[in-house]
Amino acid sequence: MLLDRKRVKFWQKWVFLVMAILMASFLIFGYSGVLQGCQNSTSVPGGSIGDAIKALQTQLQAKPHDPAIMVQLGDDYQSAAAGEQPGSTAWSDDLSTASGYYEKASAIYAKQKGQTARQNAIATLNKLAQVYIQLKDYKNAVITYQRLVEYQPRNADTYLYLGEYALQAGDVQTALHALQRNLQLAPNSPNASAIRDTIKQLKQSTASPTPTSSALPTSTPTPTKSGAK
Repeated sequence: MLLDRKRVKFWQKWVFLVMAILMASFLIFGYSGVLQGCQNSTSVPGGSIGDAIKALQTQLQAKPHDPAIMVQLGDDYQSAAAGEQPGSTAWSDDLSTASGYYEKASAIYAKQKGQTARQNAIATLNKLAQVYIQLKDYKNAVITYQRLVEYQPRNADTYLYLGEYALQAGDVQTALHALQRNLQLAPNSPNASAIRDTIKQLKQSTASPTPTSSALPTSTPTPTKSGAK
């Protein structure tokens, strides 16, 4: 659902509220290093990121269907982006390349069986979501979190992040469903009261005539964390 300019301040209030919830969740539960958006390259000890990437690309040519190599390439391209000016062409190109490798790896993991493949898929999708968030590509961030909830249908935090970035993308219905599911899974969480207030306001807004246009304000990307099934 698109939002008109007359409602920007309203949405800004609730987006910032959900961001505050996310930050509180981060402070309470901590941050899993496995889902770090940017990692230092370990592919070629003592070498540059460029050398590491070249070495991994050679390895991928020999093993073109190895998702672990693809994930490491994604990590290294994120590290390369960290050395560029945010918003620059080089920065966005590196992040877009990283997302491509994560997408390919997650597709391969999705076809594999077993708990290890499932865990690898979840970790890769979380990394992919962080790339899209950095790029402010909230539509694809939402799609990625929707894929994550298929793996983690009882992970309350994943639904919270889905709700947050659905709001950023202007998809109010998806945000409502995700936040309601979060409350079902974690009705007594420290954030429950604030989430209930947000849901109430969103329901009130959707009961009025459909807005016509404009974009939702954005906020600083928030790290994700892995959770229980």
